[in-house]
Amino acid sequence: MPDPFFSVVIPTCNRPQILNRCLNRLKEQTLPKEIPFEILVGDDSEDGETKQFLETTHPEAIWIQGARKGPATNRNHAALQAHGKWIIFIDDDTEPHPGFLLAYHDLFSKEQYQAFEGKIVCPDKLNSPFYRMPENLHGGLFTSGNLAFEKDAFFQMGAFDEDLVIMEDLEIAFRIKAKGYKYTFCEGAAVDHRAQRLGWKHLLWWALHHRWAILYDYKIGAKSLSISAPVACLGTTIKHLFLLLRTTWHLFSQHDPKTWKNRWFWQLWGWVSLPLTLPALWRAEFKFRHLMQEETQS
Repeated sequence: MPDPFFSVVIPTCNRPQILNRCLNRLKEQTLPKEIPFEILVGDDSEDGETKQFLETTHPEAIWIQGARKGPATNRNHAALQAHGKWIIFIDDDTEPHPGFLLAYHDLFSKEQYQAFEGKIVCPDKLNSPFYRMPENLHGGLFTSGNLAFEKDAFFQMGAFDEDLVIMEDLEIAFRIKAKGYKYTFCEGAAVDHRAQRLGWKHLLWWALHHRWAILYDYKIGAKSLSISAPVACLGTTIKHLFLLLRTTWHLFSQHDPKTWKNRWFWQLWGWVSLPLTLPALWRAEFKFRHLMQEETQS
């Protein structure tokens, strides 16, 4: 059997029914049958439900036990076992359009680029603060829910940074640009991402998730270990306050009647949760400085 032309890598964790919609869409592709591809599912679940589900419902998918260290590690671990020259990363909650694989194939065949963004569409967008509705309609966001790479180039550039729980896609985008890899946006390689209901726990997550921007800044060289920790904490505080001011101004200057409830709710929560967010940022500053110092010394 010939090696696959490309490998589709899907990280998942404890949600086989959502994964089922993604895999069903991959069965509906318009890609000619003579172009082989493989599907690898990296499974970070703590039980065997997803593995059993794949064996009985989607035997065409290759199950891979994840390392349970986050999405970046899960993607990298599955990609190491890919046989295709090209790797496509999609999330388990995306649903590829029928021409998804064919659009990527047409660009891959030209071999002009080493990295690609695909289009992400929210087909049921709601003007509600209680739904997550990620999109990448025109490129430039490098959202990990739909990215593709030449396999050799992906590992040459260092794969996804496994220290980052979020923002690993932004970090690899920085390296792509900094190291001069050629990349493009593939509009035809589109996936749907349905609006996802958010629970109250997301309020806490939102207040704390900004801490990962500190590690991201160290990773890309925007912050330096040469400055003292107190000065670094002060800089982090000022940067976060300016972020809130800038994004608040954007809500006034770029009013969107279709999303204003969602955007205003989370913006107001950003201000209200400052007493929780700022101490978390200060703790993260010391934690991530220590992590980066260890990496520098090793």
